[in-house]
Amino acid sequence: MVTRRDDRSFKSKASSLTDSTRRYLVTSRDILRFSHSIDADWVEREMLSNGEAAAPPLFCQTMAFAESSLQSLSRDGTPSEVNVFGEDKKVVGVASEYHIVRRLNHGEIIRVKTSLVDVLAKKGRSGDLIFVMVDSEFEDEAHLCVARERATYLHRP
Repeated sequence: MVTRRDDRSFKSKASSLTDSTRRYLVTSRDILRFSHSIDADWVEREMLSNGEAAAPPLFCQTMAFAESSLQSLSRDGTPSEVNVFGEDKKVVGVASEYHIVRRLNHGEIIRVKTSLVDVLAKKGRSGDLIFVMVDSEFEDEAHLCVARERATYLHRP
């Protein structure tokens, strides 16, 4: 049985960790690194007339979380935006739905706005399960949407 979590203090804490806006500069180096990590031949197939490669469709994943030092991550590497229960809790990404409007190019500045959508609680066989849904919108400098993501994370408190 799934129920909506009505604990205001929890929602407030979750919201403060997930409601954020940040800016990223898209660089050829980042495009190249991401491209090689998913498909070594991507750059050669997708080279643009100006000699640059457009970013692969899921490149926005590299901007999903704020940049942070290794010391600020939890022991399992969970970013603070989704680690709403604290250090000793397990967090797993269980779903991600992307809407890609267009691919990104070198030199673009992208604004990422992340916000908490919902928190659902479910009783599992081995204990409580908390699902946290987060939306991210990626906009260019003209404030036009280039991509959207709805991600769902599972917390085991």
